This record gives sequence, C-alpha cells and structure tokens, in this order.
Amino acid sequence: MEQDTVKVVKRTIGLVLILAAMGIAGILLEIFGSPWGASGAQKAAQAYVEQTYPEQEFQVDKAAYSLSVHGYEARVEHAQKEDVFFTVTVKDGQIVSDSYQADVREKGNTVRRLEEDYAQMVQQRLEEA
Repeated sequence: MEQDTVKVVKRTIGLVLILAAMGIAGILLEIFGSPWGASGAQKAAQAYVEQTYPEQEFQVDKAAYSLSVHGYEARVEHAQKEDVFFTVTVKDGQIVSDSYQADVREKGNTVRRLEEDYAQMVQQRLEEA
C-alpha cells in the first residue's frame, strides 16, 4: 500500500514539474519570441518590401520580437542612403504596419538625426562658454 502511495506521489510530482517547465517555456516564448517566428517574420517582411517598394534597394535586417506589439519588428534600410530606414511590424505572419510614411516620406529620420547633431553642437558651445 505504501509503495502505491509513493508511486502516485512521484508521478504527481513529475507531472507538476513537466507542467511547470511548459509554463515557463510559454512565458519565455511570450516575452522573447521564438527563432522560427523571427525567421517567418523576416521572410514576410522581405516579401512585403519587395512587393511594396520594388524600385528601392532595401535590405531587411533580422527581425526581433517586440513585446509592446506582441509581434516581430524588422528594420528595413537602404544600402547607400543614411536617413532611409523604417520598421515593418509582423504579427502572426501578417504585415501589421510599416513606418515608411512617417520615417522616410515625412523625413522623420532626418529630423531626428539633425536634432541629435544640433544638440551635440549646442552642448559643445555651452561647454566652451
């Protein structure tokens, strides 16, 4: 009788440990994403960029999971143009958005770069004074 109880306890503990490991794995995948999800997102972003902006020479960087959007974001940039880059957001294999309009067409990247450059120049002048 005691042996049966010991077996039941061992099996229960084993089951609880397996369930806990699965729960921890699920939480980690929710926070950090998965390698196969990142690969699929990068392929989806590459296909989207090639279809949407065929005349441009864009390169899609590695996609990374973003907890804030619960999806993957891939940075897309032009090989020769410093201020031509934007982000494509992919969720569940579908393109959710891209920031081309705000970052490239509306010159958001250029404005940010110039703000940083001018802030450095002002800081230097203030230190010299």
